[in-house]
Parts: sequence; C-alpha cells; structure tokens
Amino acid sequence: MKSVSFTMQLILFFTLFAFYSCSPRAVHSAGEIQGDKTGQQRPIQADAIRITVPLDDSSFLNGIYPIDDNGNAYIPVLGLIHVRNRTVDSLSQEVRSYLEQYMPYPELHIRPLIRASAQGGFVSPGFFYIEPEYSMWELIALAGGTTCESGLKKIVWERDNEVIDNNIIPYIESGRSLASIGFRSGDQLYTPVDTRGLAEIFVGTVLPILTFGVSVVLGSIAIIHD
Repeated sequence: MKSVSFTMQLILFFTLFAFYSCSPRAVHSAGEIQGDKTGQQRPIQADAIRITVPLDDSSFLNGIYPIDDNGNAYIPVLGLIHVRNRTVDSLSQEVRSYLEQYMPYPELHIRPLIRASAQGGFVSPGFFYIEPEYSMWELIALAGGTTCESGLKKIVWERDNEVIDNNIIPYIESGRSLASIGFRSGDQLYTPVDTRGLAEIFVGTVLPILTFGVSVVLGSIAIIHD
C-alpha cells in the first residue's frame, strides 16, 4: 500500500508540474522576459540617449546626450563613446565598468531617444527628445497640450512638409507607442494657434466680460437708488 501511495504521489506531482509549465501564465511570463531581452539587445538607432542613475538624482551622469553624425555621444568624464548600432546592454556594461572604479555595483538605465516637434497652438511648443516607446498622448503632454480643447481635433502629423495623417485622435485613444504607429525621428505635430471660431471666442471670452460689466453697472445703479 505504501508503494502504491508513493507512486500516486509522484504521478500527481508530475501532472501538476506539467500543467503549470504549459499554462498561459507561464507562457506569458516567458514572452515578457524574451521581449525585454530583445529590446535591450536591439541596435541603437536614435538621435540621443538618456542616462538615469535611479539611486542618485544628483549624479553627474543623469541627462540627455545627443548622438553626432558619426554615431558618437559625449558623456561626462567618460568622454566620446560610440553609441549608434550598439545594443543598450553593451553600452550599459561599458559605462558600468568605468563607474566601478569610483563606486561599488553602479546601477543605471540607458534609453534611446528620437527627435519630435510640436508647433503652433500648443501651450509649450518646441522640439523634444522622446522615447519611441512613448505614445502620441505623452508627446502632446510634453508640449503642454493644446491651447484650446478643439485644437486636438485639428492636429496634423507631418514629415518633410508632407501630411502623414490629419486625424491623430485614434492614436491618442489607442495609447500605442510612437514606434508602433510609424512615427519617425524628426516628425512634427502642428495645430493652428487659435482654432476657435468667432462664436467660441464670443462665448468663451467676450460674453463673460460683458456679463461682468453689466452686473457691475446694475449693482451700482441699485446702490445709488437705495
């Protein structure tokens, strides 16, 4: 009986092990690990890199470093380092090996960045370095959003003076990354400086002033009569 019982326990153990190994959760986790590894080993094709030392906000390494035409980036203390077409893992290991001379077990994050522009009716228009994994919504947030609500509907996505898309609302709603929707380094978003019609301007700006003025006049008249 003891032998049979032990055999049944073994069968039950291997059955549960096989079931867990083949379960969707196990497969999903393996996919995530592989995806992260692939991202770190993808050759850097970017215009700049961001280095972050998470445990030291005051580190001299924290910052954005443009990549020149030869694929090099100047990093403080380390000097000129070739970046383009190297993997994030390779670059991180080189920087870490140098920092080990000054600190034990240095921890840092390196992220490739592309160039993007937001011009016209944005609160803070300008040129930005942004991660390709960021979404269209995050790019617009970097520019402070549009100066008026209807400005979102009139944003145009441009490249080399050509319109790529004049309706970016689906990209904002989907939350997909810039890389996945085909956004390239140097692409531009543009929205008119003031997209409000005359009716909107009157209701939103002129009417409140008139209402306030009329209220002041009527109040003054009432006080005088009293």
